[in-house]
Parts: sequence; structure tokens; C-alpha cells
Amino acid sequence: MDRLKCAVVAYEKQTGISQNDLAKAIGISSSYLTHLKNSNYDAIPAGEGRTTTFSDAMAKKISVYLKIDTEIWQIENYAMMFNALVECKKHKEHRIIDGLKGSGKTFTARMFKKQFPSETYIVTADDDMSPKAFLEELAGQMGITVSGSKRVIRKAIEAKIMSQKNTIIIVDEAENLKAGSYGAIKALYDSVMEYAGLVLIGANNYGDWLRKQAGKNKTPFTQLYSRFSANTVNLATMTKADVVMICKLNGIVDRETILQFYNTCTDYRELDRAVKRWLRDREL
Repeated sequence: MDRLKCAVVAYEKQTGISQNDLAKAIGISSSYLTHLKNSNYDAIPAGEGRTTTFSDAMAKKISVYLKIDTEIWQIENYAMMFNALVECKKHKEHRIIDGLKGSGKTFTARMFKKQFPSETYIVTADDDMSPKAFLEELAGQMGITVSGSKRVIRKAIEAKIMSQKNTIIIVDEAENLKAGSYGAIKALYDSVMEYAGLVLIGANNYGDWLRKQAGKNKTPFTQLYSRFSANTVNLATMTKADVVMICKLNGIVDRETILQFYNTCTDYRELDRAVKRWLRDREL
């Protein structure tokens, strides 16, 4: 329920819709949203001194309207990272998200953008991406047409951010960034920290790598790490419960098949590919 509460609050802020209008659109009493946002799930007044609980049916009705896949929330990494992104967008927070390759980072970021497309920008860092190319990619994502030096491009991005209300910039595969790109991110942070959420998503102890760079007193890593390191999100490895849930989402319920997936797949990416192959084979 806490995740549904978070989604409702984020949806209201993102769209500007009032609680009453949202309740009307869903087809429920506004008081249910009040209780949900107050985390009152078990003692909702039902008249004549009676109380009731926030039912699964009610939660499903809200989820369907918000287009939330409630079952996928039971995957711990997805829930933890999605909630962190919501908080960053809502409160203009700045965080590091660290997880092994294949731990669901890119998938979750894309699902977040799908649910909150307005003013959500994702830049995927490539090995050969120069600092200027990084800024050009971000400007392109934001619909900005600009040419010139890195500073000129960055200033155009800053101006666009300050004209918006709910900007979040997500840098995926941030372990590939060049040092100069980190300088650009620090400069962006210093200019728009109160106007936008900034998230760095990296793999394989990315947070530790940033910490070590900061420990060497390297500019801009020292300053950047101090700004982003609070509330770092460390994603876990895939569990058997995750495998069961993902199989269930794909209509796979046979115990032996699920166990085989668990024993042969080391991460979410491998599992996703294995499940897709299994489903294709059944269609032949």
C-alpha cells in the first residue's frame, strides 16, 4: 500500500489534478485517497462506529486507473528503485543507484519514464560519449535545439530546467561517463539543485568507485560525491521469490520450469531472455 500511496501522490503532483477530481475519475470516494495518503489502511470509518480495511479490490481499481502493474511491485529491486525515482522527482532529490549488471536498473528507469513521461529525461552514457556529446544528448532529450560550446549547451539546459516544475534527469550506465561529463553534471547541480532531481545509475559497485575517486581529492568527484551520496540505493541480487513472480507474470507456473530458471539464470537480464526463449519455443 505504501507504494500505491507514493504513486498517487506523484500522479497528483505530476498532473496537477486535485484529489477530488482524481477520485471522481477513478470512481471512488475522495476519502479513500485521504486514508491512503495518511497510511490509514486498516481502520477506515464505515459508519455506525464500524471500520473497514483498504481492500485489494479498491487498490486494484486505483492501480488500473494509474496504469500501475501491481504484481511487478513485488519484485524488491523494482519497488525500491521506482520509489527512489518518485522521491527524486517529487522532492528534487539527488541520488546514486548502484546494482550489478542485469539487476533491472534500465528496465525500471524506462518503466518510470513510461508512467511519468512529462519532464523525465533519460540519458544512457556510452563508452565513447564525450562530455559535449553527453550535454548534446541531454539537450536533445529535452527538445532543445542549440549549438556551440559545452557551456552554451549547459546554460540552455539550465534555462529549460528552471522553466519547468517537475524535472528529473536520469543518467543510466553512468559508469561509462568521462571525467568531463561529471564536471558538467556538477555544474548543472550547482545551478539547478532546487529545480530538478538528478539520478546517477551505475553498475558493479559504482557508488564505491565514486567514493574512491572522491577520496583521492579529484575534482569534480569530491564535490559530486558529497552532493549525491546521501541515501544511495543499493540493489540486491535476484532472489528465488523474484524468479517465481516474474515467471507468474509471464504465465509460467510449472515448478520444475521455474526451478530451472532459478538455477541457470544469474540476473534479471538472463532471466528475461530465458523466459522469452521459453515462450517462443511454446509458440512453435
